[in-house]
Amino acid sequence: MRSILERSGLAATLVCVTLLANAHHSYTPYDLDRTVTVEGVVTKFLWANPHVYIDIDIETESGADGHQILAVEGLSPQSLRNLGWSASSLAPGDRVTATVYPARDPSKPIAFGSAVLKTDGTLLSMPHLRDRTPPADNPPTPFVADGLTGHWQQQFDMSVVSRFIGRLRLPLTDKGIAATESFDPNLDIPGRDCMSFTVPYTMLFTNVVDIDVGDDIVSIRGGGVERTIHMNLDRHDGVPLSYQGHSIGRWEGDTLVVDTTRFADHRSGNALGLPSGPRKHLIERFAPSADRTRFDYTFTLEDSDYLTEPVTARLAFSYRPDLPFETIPCDLEAARRYLEFVDE
Repeated sequence: MRSILERSGLAATLVCVTLLANAHHSYTPYDLDRTVTVEGVVTKFLWANPHVYIDIDIETESGADGHQILAVEGLSPQSLRNLGWSASSLAPGDRVTATVYPARDPSKPIAFGSAVLKTDGTLLSMPHLRDRTPPADNPPTPFVADGLTGHWQQQFDMSVVSRFIGRLRLPLTDKGIAATESFDPNLDIPGRDCMSFTVPYTMLFTNVVDIDVGDDIVSIRGGGVERTIHMNLDRHDGVPLSYQGHSIGRWEGDTLVVDTTRFADHRSGNALGLPSGPRKHLIERFAPSADRTRFDYTFTLEDSDYLTEPVTARLAFSYRPDLPFETIPCDLEAARRYLEFVDE
């Protein structure tokens, strides 16, 4: 078991992991080059968006009375649920052995989780990007969908995602360059105030998407966002601005085409650190494959205030009715906990 808990060197994939981490907030307080194993008792299990937290009472020479509460940050509830976690996986009083990425500053009682072992032998993992190849990602027999309704799992493509995080590989205007250079990943992340990212950014990081196709409305949920696609409208006129904009859909054969505009100003509306505004215009296509086991998601993003030319990208989503989907509201305590330990 010890070898399982300690197999967490980052090696050549460190850059990818760091980029993914920064999609939500900066993980610079954590030492991602090493892991440590701690033992203790769970005092709190915060199952909430944007990220789960586990407070563990551990013995330490520096803590009061030889004890200290270590705040262990995890992945989002949806990501953990797909790995076998649930809101009842841990409870106050559980004794656990946790493998974590410790804080760079030893005085800060924080860590990012890698795995939690319970006394009954249950191993709860929260692997990083390089390890995310559980059997659930590759079912022996692909599921066949009847249309777009259902649960769909994104097939992560770092070559696409990396364009929108870290050092942006996008055609930026001078205004866009200035915005990205002034962006503070600790203080300017929308999630600190439970403000969601916007499309298409949310589609890049959504683990599971839930789609419900109706005659007049198509609902798309995922990434902390619930979208309404109006199939019975052909204009955006008179609609107030909003973070997710106003979406109109149409069918081209079996392909759903979504036209979205009327976006409100958003500090990271086009990419991490790259704002969007009312000139933003998004065209998305959800095209089922011939065998109905997946759909190709493509988009064209325009925003002349921040982008010098349209940006296009493509991702694939596999049909996964076996994967659970859960909508959990953002919790302000969970959103702000990370910032308690960030030096301003």
